Amino acid sequence: VKQKSVDWQFTCENARVKLKRLYPQF
Repeated sequence: VKQKSVDWQFTCENARVKLKRLYPQF
């Protein structure tokens, strides 16, 4: 369960970085 949580957090962080790169105004 913990591994899944860490994986989810990593994915969420990756998505945020990608969004920042795509939309720097956010």
